[in-house]
Amino acid sequence: MEIATFGIITRWNQVLLGVKRAEAEVGGSSLSGPGAKQQKNETLAQCLVRAAHNEAGILLNPRKLERVAVIVSYIVADVPDLELHVFHTSYFKDSPRETETMTPCWYPVKDIPLQLMPELDREWFLRAVQGEKFRAHVYHRPRNKKPRVVFFPFFV
Repeated sequence: MEIATFGIITRWNQVLLGVKRAEAEVGGSSLSGPGAKQQKNETLAQCLVRAAHNEAGILLNPRKLERVAVIVSYIVADVPDLELHVFHTSYFKDSPRETETMTPCWYPVKDIPLQLMPELDREWFLRAVQGEKFRAHVYHRPRNKKPRVVFFPFFV
């Protein structure tokens, strides 16, 4: 199972999102926050710091990242494919800028263009951006069932 990070970066009542290029490691061709697959010998915080710099041109403080969710994705079968660690922060340096993989933009939290996000991401993203902490399983194509998100209480 691959492990990845996703950043919810906020200022005032806005969240930093952008449409990622198709070749992005996490969230390609859709509206997303910075994120990437974890590399060997890299902590989750280091992974998100790298992703935020590479995708949005900003520097995150790893000590100011708060884990708000852990989401396990089941793409095809009943075997997990991806474990996504979602972090929130309002602490960053530099102004977001367009990069090779993403064009970041500030969106009002109450007016996020959710139609640009994958359908199954919308539900967990809204909870996370509003400050809820949780664990979730996302079933993309379960056998004989509708795709769905199942939420669980958060624990570290």
